Amino acid sequence: MLIRHSTQTKRKASHTKLEDLSSNSRASSTVPTFSNVSSKSLFRPLAFLVLAILIVIGILGGLLLVNNRQTTVIATSENSTTEMTDQAIIDNVSQLIELPADEQPTIATISDQTKLTDYTFFENAENGDKVLIYAKSSKAIIYRPSINRIINSAPINFEVSNNL
Repeated sequence: MLIRHSTQTKRKASHTKLEDLSSNSRASSTVPTFSNVSSKSLFRPLAFLVLAILIVIGILGGLLLVNNRQTTVIATSENSTTEMTDQAIIDNVSQLIELPADEQPTIATISDQTKLTDYTFFENAENGDKVLIYAKSSKAIIYRPSINRIINSAPINFEVSNNL
């Protein structure tokens, strides 16, 4: 009986130890709660931060979009202005003198008249004057848009040199 008693005692002691261990593991497995901090107080700063970031991204995106559209419009208007200017020059000159109908002229702008003083064709030319060159018709015209007048007109001769 003595042996039984000791085994029963050992069983009770081991059973008590198991209960103690399981109660300790339950206590340690519980998640701590923040009873002082409410979920609303954590949500507000986070929502404000996300909202502020979205607003900044929206503003930057809008600025980039507007800048891109303005650049495209400016580039398009510059190209069309150049083409319209050339056509307007041809139209204005055609009202003053008969132009060859079967070709488009090469149009140049005189930017430094001092470099052209050696050529008699350009002796009355000024900076800003337009030179219309019709290669097929062998004709050159100096036109001054500021006063809508032809300054000079002459046949041109393209010399081809065979000296290599």
